[in-house]
Amino acid sequence: MSNLWPIHSEAESMDGAPIIRLEGISKSFAELKANGDISLSLHQGRVLALLGENGAGKSTLMSILAGQLQPDEGVIYLHEKPLNISSTDKAIEAGIGMVYQHFTLVAAMSVAENIFLGHRAPLFHRRRTLEKRVRELAEAYAMDINPAARIADLSMGEKQQVEILKTAQP
Repeated sequence: MSNLWPIHSEAESMDGAPIIRLEGISKSFAELKANGDISLSLHQGRVLALLGENGAGKSTLMSILAGQLQPDEGVIYLHEKPLNISSTDKAIEAGIGMVYQHFTLVAAMSVAENIFLGHRAPLFHRRRTLEKRVRELAEAYAMDINPAARIADLSMGEKQQVEILKTAQP
């Protein structure tokens, strides 16, 4: 396994408790140790870059944080309280979402339909109701996105915004 390097900006102060803290996270797949004793802290309003070569375990670590994989060892803390992220639903309930490199959007559907697809909220709400909720959500994140637009017609940047809104959707 290669090393992972969390990079903090030099101007960043690490004052205050982290929002999320990973301590001693390890994960193996048979004989392959993908993560070994990884610890890092995520502070509000700070940017953390997780760098490493292919196969270093970056995606595995983030999949653990997002609830897609379970660690073999270690603890995840949210606001300094241990958090058992046993599923993606549990991660989302804790306010943790993942935007992947490859989008998971349905090109033939609208922005609003994509955002609510797979959520417990009924997809069959009136179109205007869904679009209104998406406008409110986008406004809360200072995004300008048309809820009625078809995914196939969006730019790459707009698709990224939709992916972000999908993770933020309550």
